[in-house]
Amino acid sequence: MNDLCSKKWVNYKHKAEKFAGLYQCQVDYYYFDITPMIVDTTYIDTLEVQRDGVNLYLFNRSIPVDSVRKENEYKEFELHDQFTLQFIDDSIYVYLSSGGLGGNASYTYAGKKI
Repeated sequence: MNDLCSKKWVNYKHKAEKFAGLYQCQVDYYYFDITPMIVDTTYIDTLEVQRDGVNLYLFNRSIPVDSVRKENEYKEFELHDQFTLQFIDDSIYVYLSSGGLGGNASYTYAGKKI
């Protein structure tokens, strides 16, 4: 590995270490379906962001640390699913949404590193 690539990898690894850890979050959960059933609640939960080299792991997803540097918002979209992640200073913001023809559930996490 040349010197420039080595420095870049070390820099990303450092950023991954910065983001990894436990976050105490307020979670807003909202669910609805066609019955019609609606659940709207707020609770406290602890998220664990893990790292492996230059990747972060959260909710069974591998996220390249370069995707969230400089307060960038990382997004994944699938047919009926959405995942959004952002780090700002020592805080984490996550949005998860999953649904289909009959309903939808969404989680919004906002918290600080502990």
